[in-house]
Amino acid sequence: KLEPGTSLDTLTLAAKAAEEEEGRGFVARMMAKLSPGIPELVGRLVVLNSRIQGLAQQNKPVSNVFVTFETEADQRKVLDSLLNRRSVGNQDLLFRGKHSLKVKEPDEPNTIRWQDLNEKSVDRAKQQLYTTLATLVAIVVVALLVRLINDWNVVYASFGVAIANVIFPQFAKVLTSLESHHSEGTKQRSLYFKIALFRWVNTAIVITIITDFTKTLSDTQGLIAQIYSLFFAEIVTTNALQLSDIGGHI
Repeated sequence: KLEPGTSLDTLTLAAKAAEEEEGRGFVARMMAKLSPGIPELVGRLVVLNSRIQGLAQQNKPVSNVFVTFETEADQRKVLDSLLNRRSVGNQDLLFRGKHSLKVKEPDEPNTIRWQDLNEKSVDRAKQQLYTTLATLVAIVVVALLVRLINDWNVVYASFGVAIANVIFPQFAKVLTSLESHHSEGTKQRSLYFKIALFRWVNTAIVITIITDFTKTLSDTQGLIAQIYSLFFAEIVTTNALQLSDIGGHI
């Protein structure tokens, strides 16, 4: 570990890395393969800096640029000038004197997913299509299971719906992590859409479909009995999981 206040220039880091590597024994060298230390991290830093310098020598067209400002007042002034329709005829506000730039206020820097910015729109659409199809498949599978359980016992079917509503958000997080998004906001919207769609269909639509029309007003298998059992299962399942705190004990 580096002491607080240590200079982070390349020469200082290289000296620290050489000093630590020289003092390592056999066990420490083996542990470094599992948990990289300063020498490994400095080596990776050097490689990444070399790649950055190499990429900087290449000429590539730029389509998106992030501009930072010292103060919010400067940001507002520039945005107001560039977003004003009258700025189109102002040569001083045109890129290279003839191009009108598309300007908008970006998301906060800590919410931008920088590694996904270069992802193509077609690839993004494909990823979201695949994850949406996976969500629909999960809905169909759960609906079939609930139908089978419902033919056996209405209460057990309600508990099956409640448990599926608890488990699916974790599955949806895995699906959403496979998608590329410009910001955390769009990622959360995608996650919300999957969870809301699953729970809406699983809780409201499936129960209506699996209930035979001739049994709609039945005291034991009708819609009223289904809804009562579903509310009871949701109350029991949600409170039981919160009290047990399974995630906190794993």
